[in-house]
Amino acid sequence: MKRLFNILMVLFIPIAVYATGQEGDILIWNEDTLFIFSNPLELRDDIDTLKPKLFGDQDAGITTACWRGYVAEWTLIDNEI
Repeated sequence: MKRLFNILMVLFIPIAVYATGQEGDILIWNEDTLFIFSNPLELRDDIDTLKPKLFGDQDAGITTACWRGYVAEWTLIDNEI
């Protein structure tokens, strides 16, 4: 049993080690372009129904760098998002 566990660990540890970092949302503030990685839209319960309204019906595809399927762009104008 211990040998089987060791073999499985050797097989699956490299998968966790080579994880891809996720693409962040874009924040435009005072002519600066910044990246935010908190993904504020994902906190909404209705995000799945909002995606077509916000990003259109096009399938953006899912890559290992963006499991959400979108990159939101936020702009601060007069201290409002």
